[in-house]
Amino acid sequence: FVCPHCAFHDASIAETCCHVMQSHRAISKFTCKTCQFSDDNIHVMSDHCKTEHPMHERIVEVLDFKQINFSELQIVQLNALREQMAQDLSRKS
Repeated sequence: FVCPHCAFHDASIAETCCHVMQSHRAISKFTCKTCQFSDDNIHVMSDHCKTEHPMHERIVEVLDFKQINFSELQIVQLNALREQMAQDLSRKS
């Protein structure tokens, strides 16, 4: 499995997904415009803004795949990575 952003590749879809999330945060839905913190969970983003920035600096951008210029193939790959990672986590639980 190949990272859509760099030359990283791994035989494990879970390892590739972890790389993408840790290195690129490519699949985050929310990004703080003040400091570029990002997360998929709106509650985590809300807590970040409340604790890290004054009221007038709390600007959150909602991202979608089209805004960050993913190709259709990359979208399919990322969705597959997400699904596989969720399955891997449920097996470990």
